[in-house]
Amino acid sequence: MKPWARPSAATAALGALAFAAYANSFGALLLLDNAAIIGADVRLRATDWSDFVQIFTEGYWWPQFLTNLYRPLTTFSYWCNYTLLGHGDTPAGYHLVNLLLHLVNVLLLRRLASRIGAADGVAWLAAAIFAVHPLGVEVVTNIVGRADLLATLGVLGGSLAWLRADDEAGGHRSWRWRAAAGAIALAAVFAKENGIMVVAALALLEIHRSGWRSGIRTSATTVLPWMAPALIAIAVVRFVMQRHVADLPPAFVNNPIAYLGYWPGLMTAGNVAVRLLALVVWPAGLSCDYSYPQIPLFGESADGTWQGWGALLVLGLVAWTAGQIRRTRPLVAAGLVWAAVMYLPTSNFLVRIGSIMAERFMYLPLAGLALALAAALHGWGRPLNRRVTVALAAVILAAFTARTLVRNADWCDEVRFWRSAVAAAPRSFNVHKGLASALCADGRSEAGLDAAIAIVERALPLLEEPPLPLERRDNSLWGDLGQYYRSKGEFVLARGPRDEAVAWFEKSLVFLDRAHAVDRWVNAESRRRQLARGKSDGEVRENGFIPVHTQRAATLIRLGRLAEALETIRTLQRFAPLCADGFLLLAQIDRLNGDWEIAAVRYVEVLILDNKNEMAWRGFKEVYERLGIAPLPVQAVDGRRAFVDSSPRLRVQINTAMRDIVALLRGAKLHDEADDWIRRGMRYYGCPPEIFDEAGRGR
Repeated sequence: MKPWARPSAATAALGALAFAAYANSFGALLLLDNAAIIGADVRLRATDWSDFVQIFTEGYWWPQFLTNLYRPLTTFSYWCNYTLLGHGDTPAGYHLVNLLLHLVNVLLLRRLASRIGAADGVAWLAAAIFAVHPLGVEVVTNIVGRADLLATLGVLGGSLAWLRADDEAGGHRSWRWRAAAGAIALAAVFAKENGIMVVAALALLEIHRSGWRSGIRTSATTVLPWMAPALIAIAVVRFVMQRHVADLPPAFVNNPIAYLGYWPGLMTAGNVAVRLLALVVWPAGLSCDYSYPQIPLFGESADGTWQGWGALLVLGLVAWTAGQIRRTRPLVAAGLVWAAVMYLPTSNFLVRIGSIMAERFMYLPLAGLALALAAALHGWGRPLNRRVTVALAAVILAAFTARTLVRNADWCDEVRFWRSAVAAAPRSFNVHKGLASALCADGRSEAGLDAAIAIVERALPLLEEPPLPLERRDNSLWGDLGQYYRSKGEFVLARGPRDEAVAWFEKSLVFLDRAHAVDRWVNAESRRRQLARGKSDGEVRENGFIPVHTQRAATLIRLGRLAEALETIRTLQRFAPLCADGFLLLAQIDRLNGDWEIAAVRYVEVLILDNKNEMAWRGFKEVYERLGIAPLPVQAVDGRRAFVDSSPRLRVQINTAMRDIVALLRGAKLHDEADDWIRRGMRYYGCPPEIFDEAGRGR
């Protein structure tokens, strides 16, 4: 018996391959979305039911953003890492879980390939290619790729459960396995939206073994009833989330296809599909981002037009090939069809999504492409010596493994990560922005800041030549450059020459004002969309990009334009009432105005929101010293600083702070959160209920 035909040996070999390819992934940092999803989601720290239940009642990005994404099972898995297993914000434990989930998917793919007729060697090779392919890095090494891991597990696991039901030939176990497939599909939907593709996977299985007519009939009469809970769940979730979150216009720079007409959008999406196929064949350059203007747009540039027609030719050729070999090489054709169907949700062919291109989009389709490649090698090698085929497969696996190891190393160093992205996607404005941010991440090096400014200034022409209309503009690059200019001014001011520092602050404000204009347009457009969708004026909330407002206010304060800074902060608090930076900026204004008592309240507000905020603790101490209050009403409790409740002056400040927090939440139309903070104020801070009455709600 060949090694891959022995289940234990085959499993061990696949496990060894997967661990070899990702051996250096455990040191990968919390980059990109990981910083917010893992590092800043307070739900992951939940130890009591009232906090824990928010995993299932709030969106995926809560509390950072209100979006229409709802992935409670994925968030629950992060909670298991963070709190249950005690990993906190240390990445290694999360990486291990991701790798184990990836290995489960690898083993499920091997089993599924065998069930649909692949020889043992072909099934093993397909799983091995899937295990080590570099396009998997953005899902496996990137911790928040777990959503794709769980969705893929649902698609593959649900498919195998459905096939197992057929083995039982109508008995009680058959019903149980079909119910299991339905339950797996439901779970997959709550891990990530494309988990619903298990329905398409079951339809493909029926078509593969029964032909088109019989397969479609069976799908309609048998598959759909068992998948109904998952289909209903995703429909309800989409309806509820769309109803309760802001209807923000899509960001042109993240997915320009959303702004193109049907035909130009379709042709540009085809260009993206061919680019991803090329990365499957050989992923020489990999990037975390392919935003505007990296992908030429059909009809808006000569490159975009000829690349679109070329992509149409390539995709047509692939489709024609699959049709020609469906009888002689059924597994190759099946793998290609699987990949095409599984790619549809993220393809921008059917619906326009938030991104134009991402390597993670290929994780689920890669299972089919791996099967197609393995079956093609097996069929191609028949006329040749079998050893030549095995040697070729070994070379492919070795090359993919080596490239995966190199790509993993990129994720372990932030500057290297962004430099590799710039090399792979030099016309993506976002990768230049990321590299600049990495170079001045610590904020203490003026040389790093100067390098960041130079990078962003070189990237500006990508968005400004030719200039984009207001609805297509991006505010993040301008916002970052405004922040860097202000930081440069702070370095200059620390050395003494105020006039030179003011010049930097004024340059900062120019770009922050541009960013602010875009942010206000997005808010107005969101409001228009929500009102058009039937929401009342009282239901429509403000929206905005927090850094633009905080940085603009900070620059205005440096320029002495305190009234404008105050108005900017008030705008910020209408959509982000619990932003600690907003209260810190208000404290700065109060101190400059000599309102030390009010500044003390601002610092108390920050410390109620974030007890570990060192800037607030320092400011609180300085204000109390200025007011001549001693000793400082603070004590250490269980290793953390806490207020001394017996201080009458502090008692008034706490009551005022809690009343203001509740008033801001009500002003932002977050009435449930306001009620929760009232209960929290009375329970944890001893606030009397009368401070929250109607007379105390305004500011």
